[in-house]
Amino acid sequence: KKRVIVPVEALGLSAKKFVSDSHGITEPDKLKFEKPQIDTHDEIELLCDTLYLMSEDMKSYMTNLLKETQDKERIASELNVATQIQTDMLPSIFPAYPDRKEFNIYACMDTAKEVGGDFYDFYLLGENKLAFLIADVSGKGIPAAMFMMTAKTLIKGFAESGMDVDEVFTHANEKLCEGNDAGMFVTAWIGVLDLRTGPLSYANAGHNPPVIKKKDGQYEYLRTRANFILAGME
Repeated sequence: KKRVIVPVEALGLSAKKFVSDSHGITEPDKLKFEKPQIDTHDEIELLCDTLYLMSEDMKSYMTNLLKETQDKERIASELNVATQIQTDMLPSIFPAYPDRKEFNIYACMDTAKEVGGDFYDFYLLGENKLAFLIADVSGKGIPAAMFMMTAKTLIKGFAESGMDVDEVFTHANEKLCEGNDAGMFVTAWIGVLDLRTGPLSYANAGHNPPVIKKKDGQYEYLRTRANFILAGME
């Protein structure tokens, strides 16, 4: 009996200590299964060797799990930063032009993921023209967000230079095609409203048509032939 009970008790204590030490551990490599000296040359010794191998496998699993958890936390943190950067790039203070009484504008965006390629923008061109834009970059995630920032900056820069809306998209397309090895593209709709006389100049680069509210309260699509997407072809 002693030949059986003593090794089994020693083995049980080692296993129990290993499990107890593993709780809340942050450095699995320091976790050690204190293998008792068992030379019984039978099933008990085989069990001891098996438990030791299992403890090494568990340490390896815990190490990998800890690394994956740390990587996920790092990625989540980076995505939160990217989300904040993207949000900060979009107009978000309303009313945007409290001193202007002849128009009002409001916008918001809810992304499908933490970051994405959808975006909107608006800005005054001088004192009497309001430009507004809605667009969508192909794909999701960080690459789409980066391409979005580039597209948004280019379009605004060309619009503020005084170009007509068709020229804005033409020049933005040329720049977005440069070095676009990933084959990303943008659908976009831009309008420029003359605040003095009322005409709306607009261009559609493959985007869904906007909806207009008529004077009688009815809504209708501003349907025109959608031109080609931005960054799709030089």
